[in-house]
Amino acid sequence: MAPFTWLPRRALAAAAIAALVSTVTACQPAPALSAATGADAPLATWVPAAPPSNEVVARGPVIERDDSTVICLDAAPDTDPLNDCAGALPLRGWSWEGLEGVETTNEVTWGGLQASEGRFCVIRGRFDGTALTVTSAPPPYEMDAGRDFPVPVEPGPLVAASAVEAHAHELLGDGYVATTLENGRALVRVIWDDGALQRAFDEEHGAGAVIVRPLLEGTGDETPPAPTLASLLGSPEPTLPSGEVQGWGTVIERDGGPQLCLAGELQSLPPQCVGGLVLSGWEWEAVDGWEEVRGVRFGGPYAVSGTFDGAQLEVSDTPSPPPHLTETEFGGHGDEATLLSIQERLLGAQDMLISVPDLGWGYLRISVIWDDGTLQRAADAVFGPGLVRITSALSPVE
Repeated sequence: MAPFTWLPRRALAAAAIAALVSTVTACQPAPALSAATGADAPLATWVPAAPPSNEVVARGPVIERDDSTVICLDAAPDTDPLNDCAGALPLRGWSWEGLEGVETTNEVTWGGLQASEGRFCVIRGRFDGTALTVTSAPPPYEMDAGRDFPVPVEPGPLVAASAVEAHAHELLGDGYVATTLENGRALVRVIWDDGALQRAFDEEHGAGAVIVRPLLEGTGDETPPAPTLASLLGSPEPTLPSGEVQGWGTVIERDGGPQLCLAGELQSLPPQCVGGLVLSGWEWEAVDGWEEVRGVRFGGPYAVSGTFDGAQLEVSDTPSPPPHLTETEFGGHGDEATLLSIQERLLGAQDMLISVPDLGWGYLRISVIWDDGTLQRAADAVFGPGLVRITSALSPVE
């Protein structure tokens, strides 16, 4: 359940224009536009309607300060990342280990840039619309040639910068607008575009007049996204809860913020979260029983209540000790071969936290972040009652 929805046509254009960031111009001076770019511009104004489903590649220097790590996606080879982090995107799961040329100045650590050779750090990861989670390890990065600056753009029909500026001002007023002309085309940089932003500009200004250049690159991986459990069952997705819900588990905070580990954690030191749900509004000072090891905070288990939007849990009450849970009869009657066959059929669902055949009770135990009963009814209809038990890690607060 992604935290994005498709926007109306003009809203897509507005989102694209809000995402403009200054670039170096190849042939003509950039028009004088006032703009908030890089770390000064809200990330929400940078992203299109839907994030990519597969891995992407990010290039740029990396900076860590105040327990926050970002990659500067729109940095030039001769940039000073300490003073100019253009296109700042938060990183999750980042490690400096093994990266050469890392420097620390005034409690700010940075690296991933070889200015003399125009080389940047290259990171593969998954972009969810708010941050990039590093996925390739070890190592999660390599030094590689960055983009040429300026980015070559084939000559095209001359587009007046004032027309793009006027369109932006019409939609957004004076906020977060910047563009340049290159070979007669307006060149626009955004963090990611699935094609919707380019189509919006084409419709407004004519095909080829505006070039949208995503700063994140596709990996060329054509593997389709993993299906959801609902799609495998031929069912609609569960309806998101309208009121408060509660889940419990260990809370672990690494780069990218705290997560509620709904499927447990790996027993390392510090531990690693399994089935992590992003927590918004979490405060460690409000709970007891936590510790910090090598910059990672963890504690619990806690019962955490809040509102769930399909992507994160907005904490609304002080966390408490988890409730005492008891196993209830489910009426299963499946043998091992039957349960393993069902498990294999449902393997690969991206939203499934746990899938374990329970031979003692005779059913396949599946856990998901949220189910309002939709998935359980679908499983009963497909496999028969009593063979699959789907539990929701989040439950409504009574």
